[in-house]
Amino acid sequence: MTESLMELHRSAYPRTVTSLFSILVWPQNSSLGILQS
Repeated sequence: MTESLMELHRSAYPRTVTSLFSILVWPQNSSLGILQS
């Protein structure tokens, strides 16, 4: 039980951090992305 919870946390944590990071960074980089594309 504990091992499966840790495995689930380990796989979910990077995804949550990545999504939060992209949400925080996207407004700053969106104008650059539009200019580059």
